[in-house]
Amino acid sequence: AAADASGDLGATVRTFTADLRTALLARYGDPDAAPAPSGPTAAHEVREITGGPLDAAAARHALLPLTVTASYDLTAPGHPRAKRFVRLRLPEGVTYRSGDHVTVLPAHEPALVERALTALGLDPDTVLDIRPTAPTRTALPVDRPVTVRELLTRHVELQHRPRSADLALLAAANPCPPEAAALAALPDTDPRTVLELVEDHPALRGALTWSQLLDLLPPLKPRTYSVSSSPARQPDHVDLMVSVLDAPAASGNGRYRGTGSTHLATL
Repeated sequence: AAADASGDLGATVRTFTADLRTALLARYGDPDAAPAPSGPTAAHEVREITGGPLDAAAARHALLPLTVTASYDLTAPGHPRAKRFVRLRLPEGVTYRSGDHVTVLPAHEPALVERALTALGLDPDTVLDIRPTAPTRTALPVDRPVTVRELLTRHVELQHRPRSADLALLAAANPCPPEAAALAALPDTDPRTVLELVEDHPALRGALTWSQLLDLLPPLKPRTYSVSSSPARQPDHVDLMVSVLDAPAASGNGRYRGTGSTHLATL
């Protein structure tokens, strides 16, 4: 090709290059393009989800479903140290010995979940598809989309004390300089929970990303309770006598209701 050096040489070169590329692609194709399918392809990819919404968590902790056959108070109404009796039927083939323990994966009570939704500025009906970046033991055991309400009710802790890294995260995420400075100055011994800190620093409402929230709210842990029954008398059932924790919060703000014992008391 010829180019007139007295004119716009750059424009001429660009036009020639574009025309050449178009001609080469038309004749030889694009080597970086994905290969054409050899046969007909499906219009959709389908992932079938089987089992229940808690199966992944149950598999993580080697848990089995149990059936509650009896549940009642062992103390008078209003007693300062309430105690609850719970009887559970064991799955077929499962045995136990005197002195064994039962591990329970609890759920948070609705009032606490509503409190968290309000403090964090979350829509309870939003659906999340959470996929861990690495298959670690600390990853959230969720194998299907969940609503925000389900996530807060059954999958994450809501009443735990923050770590030093959590305090730093809250300070960095807070868009209000005075609140951020107050959070950065907090000692590790501050008795407030993560949820209480968010409530006490309202600029955090709606300011935390989901990645930050899942760093702040670790996976819900099972709780362990001693068996009070004997297999000699009832080999297919276990009895629990649970002290229901309901006491003034360590922060001095409201009351602290134990996650596991409150859950068992409502069964």
